[in-house]
Amino acid sequence: MIDTSNKVNMKKSIISLSTLGLVSLITGSSASALTYQEGVGVDFTIQNTITISLSSPNLVIDDLTPGTAVDSNIVTVNVQSNNPRGYTLNSTVGNSTYANRNLAHASSGSASPFSSIDYGTTVSTLNGLSPNQWGYSFSLDDGTTWINSNKTGNVNDTGYSGLPLYTDGEYITTLKESGSTTPTGGDNVKFKIAAKASAAQTSGDYQNIINFVAIGAPAPDYIQDLTLAQCQAKASSAPLTVIDRRDGSDYTVRYINHNCWMNQNLRITGTISATDSNFEGADFNTKVNDLASGNSYTEARSHLPTDAEISASGLTAKQLGAWYNYCAASAGEVCSQTQMDATQDICPAGWSLPTTNQQSSIISYNSWFLPIASGWYRDGSLYQAATYGRWWSATARDADAQHHLYYFGSLNLSSINKNYGLTIRCVRST
Repeated sequence: MIDTSNKVNMKKSIISLSTLGLVSLITGSSASALTYQEGVGVDFTIQNTITISLSSPNLVIDDLTPGTAVDSNIVTVNVQSNNPRGYTLNSTVGNSTYANRNLAHASSGSASPFSSIDYGTTVSTLNGLSPNQWGYSFSLDDGTTWINSNKTGNVNDTGYSGLPLYTDGEYITTLKESGSTTPTGGDNVKFKIAAKASAAQTSGDYQNIINFVAIGAPAPDYIQDLTLAQCQAKASSAPLTVIDRRDGSDYTVRYINHNCWMNQNLRITGTISATDSNFEGADFNTKVNDLASGNSYTEARSHLPTDAEISASGLTAKQLGAWYNYCAASAGEVCSQTQMDATQDICPAGWSLPTTNQQSSIISYNSWFLPIASGWYRDGSLYQAATYGRWWSATARDADAQHHLYYFGSLNLSSINKNYGLTIRCVRST
Protein backbone atom coordinates (compact mmCIF):
# COMPACT_ATOMS: atom_id res chain seq x y z
CA MET A 1 0.00 0.00 0.00
CA ILE A 2 1.17 3.50 -0.79
CA ASP A 3 0.30 6.27 1.66
CA THR A 4 1.16 9.67 0.23
CA SER A 5 -0.61 11.86 2.78
CA ASN A 6 2.55 13.61 4.00
CA LYS A 7 3.69 14.88 0.63
CA VAL A 8 3.78 18.48 -0.59
CA ASN A 9 0.49 20.32 -1.14
CA MET A 10 0.11 21.46 -4.75
CA LYS A 11 -2.89 22.23 -6.95
CA LYS A 12 -2.69 19.29 -9.33
CA SER A 13 -0.42 16.29 -9.51
CA ILE A 14 -0.18 12.57 -9.93
CA ILE A 15 -1.01 11.09 -6.55
CA SER A 16 0.60 7.68 -6.63
CA LEU A 17 2.07 5.25 -9.10
CA SER A 18 2.11 1.47 -8.78
CA THR A 19 3.97 -0.69 -11.26
CA LEU A 20 3.87 -4.39 -11.96
CA GLY A 21 6.59 -6.17 -13.87
CA LEU A 22 5.11 -8.47 -16.51
CA VAL A 23 6.91 -11.79 -16.94
CA SER A 24 5.96 -14.55 -19.39
CA LEU A 25 7.26 -18.12 -19.22
CA ILE A 26 6.75 -20.39 -22.20
CA THR A 27 8.00 -23.98 -22.12
CA GLY A 28 7.96 -25.77 -25.43
CA SER A 29 4.48 -26.83 -26.46
CA SER A 30 3.22 -27.49 -22.97
CA ALA A 31 2.43 -25.38 -19.92
CA SER A 32 3.79 -21.90 -19.42
CA ALA A 33 3.02 -18.86 -17.30
CA LEU A 34 2.70 -15.09 -17.36
CA THR A 35 3.61 -13.62 -13.99
CA TYR A 36 3.37 -10.10 -12.59
CA GLN A 37 6.08 -9.09 -10.14
CA GLU A 38 5.04 -6.17 -7.97
CA GLY A 39 7.09 -3.02 -7.81
CA VAL A 40 6.09 0.41 -6.57
CA GLY A 41 7.07 3.96 -7.46
CA VAL A 42 5.62 7.05 -5.80
CA ASP A 43 5.15 10.53 -7.20
CA PHE A 44 4.21 13.47 -4.97
CA THR A 45 0.68 14.20 -3.89
CA ILE A 46 -1.25 17.46 -3.64
CA GLN A 47 -3.58 17.79 -0.72
CA ASN A 48 -5.52 14.61 -0.01
CA THR A 49 -4.66 11.04 0.90
CA ILE A 50 -4.88 8.60 -1.98
CA THR A 51 -3.58 5.05 -1.70
CA ILE A 52 -3.26 2.26 -4.23
CA SER A 53 -2.88 -1.36 -3.24
CA LEU A 54 -2.60 -4.43 -5.46
CA SER A 55 -3.90 -7.88 -4.62
CA SER A 56 -2.70 -11.08 -6.34
CA PRO A 57 0.78 -9.69 -7.11
CA ASN A 58 1.60 -12.94 -8.94
CA LEU A 59 -0.76 -12.62 -11.89
CA VAL A 60 -0.25 -15.85 -13.80
CA ILE A 61 -1.38 -17.32 -17.09
CA ASP A 62 -1.44 -21.10 -16.75
CA ASP A 63 -1.08 -23.55 -19.61
CA LEU A 64 -0.29 -21.08 -22.37
CA THR A 65 0.04 -23.69 -25.09
CA PRO A 66 1.57 -22.43 -28.35
CA GLY A 67 -1.17 -21.72 -30.84
CA THR A 68 -3.80 -20.99 -28.17
CA ALA A 69 -4.87 -17.89 -26.25
CA VAL A 70 -5.53 -17.72 -22.51
CA ASP A 71 -6.62 -15.14 -19.93
CA SER A 72 -4.49 -14.53 -16.88
CA ASN A 73 -5.83 -14.62 -13.37
CA ILE A 74 -6.81 -11.27 -11.93
CA VAL A 75 -5.06 -8.38 -10.21
CA THR A 76 -7.36 -6.20 -8.09
CA VAL A 77 -6.33 -2.54 -7.99
CA ASN A 78 -7.78 -0.97 -4.86
CA VAL A 79 -7.92 2.84 -4.62
CA GLN A 80 -8.81 4.68 -1.43
CA SER A 81 -9.17 8.46 -1.47
CA ASN A 82 -10.55 11.17 0.79
CA ASN A 83 -10.41 13.75 -2.01
CA PRO A 84 -13.98 15.14 -2.19
CA ARG A 85 -13.50 15.87 -5.90
CA GLY A 86 -12.49 12.30 -6.66
CA TYR A 87 -9.73 10.85 -8.80
CA THR A 88 -8.97 9.20 -12.14
CA LEU A 89 -7.20 5.81 -12.35
CA ASN A 90 -5.18 5.36 -15.54
CA SER A 91 -2.90 2.63 -16.85
CA THR A 92 0.05 2.58 -19.24
CA VAL A 93 2.72 0.09 -20.27
CA GLY A 94 6.52 0.34 -20.35
CA ASN A 95 9.25 2.35 -18.64
CA SER A 96 12.73 3.62 -19.51
CA THR A 97 14.02 0.05 -19.67
CA TYR A 98 11.13 -1.31 -21.71
CA ALA A 99 10.69 1.54 -24.17
CA ASN A 100 7.93 -0.13 -26.19
CA ARG A 101 4.73 -2.06 -25.59
CA ASN A 102 6.11 -5.48 -26.52
CA LEU A 103 6.75 -8.33 -24.13
CA ALA A 104 10.42 -9.00 -24.83
CA HIS A 105 12.25 -12.22 -24.02
CA ALA A 106 14.32 -11.75 -20.87
CA SER A 107 17.54 -13.21 -22.30
CA SER A 108 17.19 -14.10 -25.98
CA GLY A 109 17.44 -11.19 -28.37
CA SER A 110 16.45 -13.43 -31.27
CA ALA A 111 13.16 -14.58 -29.73
CA SER A 112 10.02 -13.12 -31.24
CA PRO A 113 8.36 -10.67 -28.82
CA PHE A 114 4.71 -10.65 -27.89
CA SER A 115 3.40 -7.53 -29.61
CA SER A 116 0.60 -5.49 -28.07
CA ILE A 117 -2.78 -5.09 -29.67
CA ASP A 118 -2.72 -1.67 -31.33
CA TYR A 119 -3.75 0.98 -28.83
CA GLY A 120 -7.39 1.89 -29.44
CA THR A 121 -8.05 -1.28 -31.44
CA THR A 122 -10.28 -3.92 -29.92
CA VAL A 123 -10.02 -7.69 -30.27
CA SER A 124 -13.44 -8.91 -29.25
CA THR A 125 -12.55 -12.47 -28.19
CA LEU A 126 -9.55 -14.54 -27.15
CA ASN A 127 -9.65 -16.34 -30.47
CA GLY A 128 -9.30 -12.99 -32.21
CA LEU A 129 -5.75 -12.55 -30.90
CA SER A 130 -2.96 -13.00 -33.43
CA PRO A 131 -0.04 -15.32 -32.62
CA ASN A 132 2.43 -13.69 -30.23
CA GLN A 133 -0.01 -10.93 -29.29
CA TRP A 134 -1.26 -9.71 -25.91
CA GLY A 135 -3.83 -7.22 -24.63
CA TYR A 136 -5.62 -6.11 -21.49
CA SER A 137 -9.15 -5.95 -20.11
CA PHE A 138 -10.64 -4.65 -16.86
CA SER A 139 -13.83 -4.89 -14.82
CA LEU A 140 -15.67 -2.40 -12.61
CA ASP A 141 -18.34 -4.84 -11.43
CA ASP A 142 -16.24 -7.48 -9.67
CA GLY A 143 -15.55 -9.47 -12.81
CA THR A 144 -19.08 -9.79 -14.21
CA THR A 145 -18.33 -7.59 -17.25
CA TRP A 146 -14.91 -7.13 -18.83
CA ILE A 147 -14.28 -3.97 -20.84
CA ASN A 148 -11.48 -1.77 -22.22
CA SER A 149 -10.91 1.91 -23.03
CA ASN A 150 -10.34 3.44 -26.45
CA LYS A 151 -8.07 6.34 -27.35
CA THR A 152 -10.38 9.01 -25.96
CA GLY A 153 -11.00 7.19 -22.69
CA ASN A 154 -14.45 5.98 -23.70
CA VAL A 155 -15.28 2.47 -22.62
CA ASN A 156 -15.89 -0.34 -25.09
CA ASP A 157 -18.36 -3.02 -24.09
CA THR A 158 -16.18 -6.09 -24.35
CA GLY A 159 -12.92 -7.56 -25.57
CA TYR A 160 -9.25 -6.67 -25.28
CA SER A 161 -7.16 -3.69 -26.34
CA GLY A 162 -3.63 -2.36 -26.06
CA LEU A 163 -2.38 0.05 -23.43
CA PRO A 164 -0.65 3.30 -24.43
CA LEU A 165 3.08 3.58 -23.91
CA TYR A 166 3.97 5.37 -20.67
CA THR A 167 5.53 8.27 -22.61
CA ASP A 168 2.53 8.80 -24.89
CA GLY A 169 0.80 11.86 -23.47
CA GLU A 170 -1.58 12.20 -26.41
CA TYR A 171 -3.86 9.37 -25.35
CA ILE A 172 -5.21 8.03 -22.09
CA THR A 173 -6.50 4.74 -20.81
CA THR A 174 -8.91 5.47 -18.00
CA LEU A 175 -9.82 2.50 -15.85
CA LYS A 176 -11.92 4.35 -13.27
CA GLU A 177 -13.24 7.85 -12.67
CA SER A 178 -14.67 8.93 -9.34
CA GLY A 179 -16.22 12.29 -8.48
CA SER A 180 -16.19 11.95 -4.71
CA THR A 181 -14.47 10.28 -1.79
CA THR A 182 -14.29 6.52 -2.05
CA PRO A 183 -16.58 4.33 0.06
CA THR A 184 -15.31 2.40 3.05
CA GLY A 185 -12.83 -0.13 1.73
CA GLY A 186 -12.17 1.90 -1.41
CA ASP A 187 -12.92 1.28 -5.08
CA ASN A 188 -11.84 -1.96 -6.74
CA VAL A 189 -10.83 -2.36 -10.37
CA LYS A 190 -10.07 -5.88 -11.59
CA PHE A 191 -7.41 -6.13 -14.29
CA LYS A 192 -6.22 -9.00 -16.45
CA ILE A 193 -4.36 -9.69 -19.67
CA ALA A 194 -4.73 -12.19 -22.47
CA ALA A 195 -1.95 -13.65 -24.60
CA LYS A 196 -1.52 -16.05 -27.48
CA ALA A 197 1.70 -17.85 -28.38
CA SER A 198 2.70 -18.94 -31.86
CA ALA A 199 3.40 -22.60 -32.47
CA ALA A 200 7.16 -21.93 -32.71
CA GLN A 201 7.46 -19.49 -29.82
CA THR A 202 10.73 -19.56 -27.87
CA SER A 203 10.47 -20.69 -24.25
CA GLY A 204 11.38 -18.29 -21.46
CA ASP A 205 10.42 -15.14 -19.61
CA TYR A 206 8.81 -12.23 -21.52
CA GLN A 207 8.87 -8.92 -19.70
CA ASN A 208 7.48 -5.40 -19.53
CA ILE A 209 5.96 -3.05 -16.92
CA ILE A 210 2.32 -2.13 -16.40
CA ASN A 211 1.70 1.13 -14.51
CA PHE A 212 -1.39 2.10 -12.50
CA VAL A 213 -1.62 5.84 -11.84
CA ALA A 214 -4.21 7.59 -9.64
CA ILE A 215 -4.60 11.31 -10.33
CA GLY A 216 -6.49 13.39 -7.80
CA ALA A 217 -9.02 15.87 -9.17
CA PRO A 218 -7.64 19.39 -8.60
CA ALA A 219 -9.37 22.13 -6.69
CA PRO A 220 -11.50 24.16 -9.11
CA ASP A 221 -10.77 27.69 -10.26
CA TYR A 222 -13.38 29.84 -8.51
CA ILE A 223 -14.59 32.82 -10.50
CA GLN A 224 -14.40 35.04 -7.41
CA ASP A 225 -10.67 34.29 -7.05
CA LEU A 226 -9.67 34.70 -10.69
CA THR A 227 -7.79 37.98 -11.15
CA LEU A 228 -7.55 39.83 -14.44
CA ALA A 229 -3.88 38.85 -14.74
CA GLN A 230 -4.74 35.19 -14.18
CA CYS A 231 -7.52 35.42 -16.74
CA GLN A 232 -5.10 36.88 -19.27
CA ALA A 233 -2.64 34.06 -18.60
CA LYS A 234 -5.20 31.24 -18.68
CA ALA A 235 -8.00 32.42 -20.97
CA SER A 236 -6.40 34.39 -23.81
CA SER A 237 -6.17 31.54 -26.29
CA ALA A 238 -9.15 29.44 -25.16
CA PRO A 239 -12.05 29.61 -22.70
CA LEU A 240 -11.33 28.73 -19.06
CA THR A 241 -13.89 26.92 -16.89
CA VAL A 242 -14.51 28.48 -13.46
CA ILE A 243 -16.94 27.80 -10.62
CA ASP A 244 -19.24 30.31 -8.92
CA ARG A 245 -18.72 29.64 -5.23
CA ARG A 246 -22.25 30.82 -4.40
CA ASP A 247 -24.20 28.03 -6.08
CA GLY A 248 -21.59 25.75 -7.68
CA SER A 249 -22.49 26.70 -11.25
CA ASP A 250 -19.67 26.43 -13.77
CA TYR A 251 -19.00 29.02 -16.47
CA THR A 252 -16.41 29.61 -19.14
CA VAL A 253 -14.59 32.93 -19.24
CA ARG A 254 -12.40 34.56 -21.86
CA TYR A 255 -9.87 37.40 -21.86
CA ILE A 256 -11.13 39.87 -24.50
CA ASN A 257 -9.61 43.26 -25.22
CA HIS A 258 -8.12 43.91 -21.75
CA ASN A 259 -11.05 42.57 -19.73
CA CYS A 260 -12.14 39.16 -18.53
CA TRP A 261 -15.65 38.23 -19.72
CA MET A 262 -18.06 35.48 -18.89
CA ASN A 263 -18.93 33.90 -22.23
CA GLN A 264 -21.93 32.08 -20.80
CA ASN A 265 -25.07 33.65 -19.34
CA LEU A 266 -25.38 34.02 -15.59
CA ARG A 267 -27.93 31.59 -14.13
CA ILE A 268 -28.09 32.24 -10.37
CA THR A 269 -31.61 32.94 -9.07
CA GLY A 270 -33.57 32.98 -5.82
CA THR A 271 -31.83 34.11 -2.65
CA ILE A 272 -28.26 35.17 -3.39
CA SER A 273 -25.73 35.47 -0.59
CA ALA A 274 -23.94 38.79 -0.23
CA THR A 275 -20.82 36.74 0.50
CA ASP A 276 -18.92 36.29 -2.76
CA SER A 277 -21.29 38.71 -4.56
CA ASN A 278 -20.84 42.22 -5.95
CA PHE A 279 -23.21 43.84 -3.45
CA GLU A 280 -23.04 44.66 0.24
CA GLY A 281 -25.50 44.10 3.02
CA ALA A 282 -27.98 41.30 3.58
CA ASP A 283 -28.58 38.40 1.24
CA PHE A 284 -30.73 39.37 -1.72
CA ASN A 285 -33.78 37.63 -3.19
CA THR A 286 -33.99 38.02 -6.98
CA LYS A 287 -37.29 36.21 -7.25
CA VAL A 288 -39.94 37.99 -5.21
CA ASN A 289 -42.22 37.22 -8.13
CA ASP A 290 -41.20 35.31 -11.22
CA LEU A 291 -40.75 37.29 -14.44
CA ALA A 292 -43.38 34.99 -15.87
CA SER A 293 -45.94 36.88 -13.75
CA GLY A 294 -45.25 40.14 -15.58
CA ASN A 295 -43.08 43.25 -15.64
CA SER A 296 -41.92 45.34 -12.68
CA TYR A 297 -39.60 48.25 -12.00
CA THR A 298 -39.75 47.91 -8.22
CA GLU A 299 -39.66 44.16 -7.54
CA ALA A 300 -36.53 42.07 -8.20
CA ARG A 301 -37.74 39.41 -10.61
CA SER A 302 -35.82 36.61 -12.30
CA HIS A 303 -36.66 33.46 -14.21
CA LEU A 304 -34.98 30.17 -15.09
CA PRO A 305 -36.11 28.48 -18.33
CA THR A 306 -38.93 25.95 -18.22
CA ASP A 307 -38.84 22.69 -20.14
CA ALA A 308 -41.22 24.16 -22.71
CA GLU A 309 -39.02 27.25 -23.18
CA ILE A 310 -35.92 25.09 -23.55
CA SER A 311 -37.62 22.93 -26.16
CA ALA A 312 -38.96 25.91 -28.10
CA SER A 313 -35.59 27.70 -28.15
CA GLY A 314 -33.59 24.73 -29.38
CA LEU A 315 -30.94 25.63 -26.78
CA THR A 316 -30.02 24.02 -23.48
CA ALA A 317 -30.88 25.38 -20.04
CA LYS A 318 -27.20 26.11 -19.51
CA GLN A 319 -26.97 28.05 -22.76
CA LEU A 320 -30.06 30.11 -22.00
CA GLY A 321 -29.04 30.99 -18.44
CA ALA A 322 -31.52 33.13 -16.49
CA TRP A 323 -33.38 36.37 -17.21
CA TYR A 324 -33.48 39.31 -14.79
CA ASN A 325 -35.28 42.64 -14.66
CA TYR A 326 -32.99 45.53 -13.78
CA CYS A 327 -34.01 45.64 -10.12
CA ALA A 328 -32.81 42.06 -9.80
CA ALA A 329 -29.71 42.58 -11.96
CA SER A 330 -28.61 45.52 -9.80
CA ALA A 331 -29.25 43.60 -6.54
CA GLY A 332 -32.03 46.00 -5.53
CA GLU A 333 -30.07 49.21 -6.17
CA VAL A 334 -31.95 50.47 -9.26
CA CYS A 335 -35.62 49.71 -8.57
CA SER A 336 -37.45 52.86 -9.61
CA GLN A 337 -38.06 55.01 -12.66
CA THR A 338 -35.02 57.14 -11.90
CA GLN A 339 -32.00 57.54 -14.15
CA MET A 340 -29.20 55.77 -12.29
CA ASP A 341 -26.12 53.74 -13.20
CA ALA A 342 -25.70 50.50 -11.27
CA THR A 343 -22.77 50.42 -8.85
CA GLN A 344 -23.60 46.97 -7.48
CA ASP A 345 -25.21 43.87 -8.97
CA ILE A 346 -25.64 40.12 -8.64
CA CYS A 347 -22.36 39.26 -10.38
CA PRO A 348 -19.72 37.32 -8.43
CA ALA A 349 -17.44 39.34 -6.16
CA GLY A 350 -14.74 41.05 -8.22
CA TRP A 351 -17.02 41.03 -11.29
CA SER A 352 -19.71 43.49 -12.36
CA LEU A 353 -22.24 44.44 -14.98
CA PRO A 354 -20.23 45.91 -17.88
CA THR A 355 -20.46 49.55 -18.81
CA THR A 356 -21.51 50.49 -22.33
CA ASN A 357 -17.87 51.34 -23.07
CA GLN A 358 -16.83 47.84 -22.06
CA GLN A 359 -19.62 46.31 -24.12
CA SER A 360 -18.66 48.45 -27.08
CA SER A 361 -15.05 47.22 -26.84
CA ILE A 362 -16.00 43.59 -27.61
CA ILE A 363 -18.34 44.14 -30.56
CA SER A 364 -15.59 43.13 -33.03
CA TYR A 365 -14.81 40.02 -30.88
CA ASN A 366 -18.08 38.23 -31.63
CA SER A 367 -16.73 34.69 -31.67
CA TRP A 368 -14.78 35.08 -28.41
CA PHE A 369 -17.79 36.44 -26.54
CA LEU A 370 -19.85 33.44 -27.72
CA PRO A 371 -23.17 35.31 -28.02
CA ILE A 372 -26.29 33.23 -27.39
CA ALA A 373 -29.68 34.14 -28.82
CA SER A 374 -31.45 33.65 -25.48
CA GLY A 375 -34.27 36.15 -26.05
CA TRP A 376 -35.84 38.35 -23.36
CA TYR A 377 -38.85 38.45 -21.05
CA ARG A 378 -41.77 40.88 -21.42
CA ASP A 379 -45.33 40.76 -20.13
CA GLY A 380 -44.76 37.36 -18.58
CA SER A 381 -43.56 35.68 -21.80
CA LEU A 382 -40.24 34.82 -23.41
CA TYR A 383 -39.64 36.48 -26.79
CA GLN A 384 -37.32 35.68 -29.69
CA ALA A 385 -35.22 32.97 -28.03
CA ALA A 386 -32.95 31.48 -30.74
CA THR A 387 -33.19 34.82 -32.60
CA TYR A 388 -32.01 37.66 -30.31
CA GLY A 389 -29.70 37.83 -27.34
CA ARG A 390 -29.73 40.80 -24.91
CA TRP A 391 -27.39 41.57 -21.98
CA TRP A 392 -27.75 44.31 -19.35
CA SER A 393 -25.12 46.99 -18.87
CA ALA A 394 -24.44 49.12 -15.80
CA THR A 395 -25.16 52.33 -17.72
CA ALA A 396 -28.51 54.17 -17.60
CA ARG A 397 -30.09 55.79 -20.63
CA ASP A 398 -32.91 57.63 -18.80
CA ALA A 399 -35.44 57.09 -16.04
CA ASP A 400 -37.13 54.18 -17.84
CA ALA A 401 -34.40 52.47 -19.82
CA GLN A 402 -30.94 51.02 -19.45
CA HIS A 403 -28.33 50.48 -22.14
CA HIS A 404 -27.62 46.93 -23.19
CA LEU A 405 -25.68 44.81 -25.66
CA TYR A 406 -27.75 42.82 -28.14
CA TYR A 407 -27.06 40.10 -30.69
CA PHE A 408 -28.89 39.58 -33.96
CA GLY A 409 -26.29 38.01 -36.21
CA SER A 410 -23.75 40.47 -34.84
CA LEU A 411 -23.25 42.45 -31.62
CA ASN A 412 -24.59 45.99 -31.27
CA LEU A 413 -25.65 48.46 -28.55
CA SER A 414 -29.16 49.67 -27.76
CA SER A 415 -31.41 50.38 -24.76
CA ILE A 416 -34.53 48.79 -23.29
CA ASN A 417 -36.98 49.30 -20.42
CA LYS A 418 -35.64 48.28 -17.02
CA ASN A 419 -38.75 46.25 -16.22
CA TYR A 420 -37.99 43.74 -19.00
CA GLY A 421 -36.07 40.54 -18.31
CA LEU A 422 -32.63 40.28 -19.97
CA THR A 423 -29.66 37.99 -19.50
CA ILE A 424 -26.33 38.94 -17.88
CA ARG A 425 -22.65 38.54 -18.81
CA CYS A 426 -20.38 39.76 -16.04
CA VAL A 427 -16.97 41.33 -16.62
CA ARG A 428 -13.78 41.65 -14.57
CA SER A 429 -11.54 44.63 -15.17
CA THR A 430 -9.03 44.32 -12.31
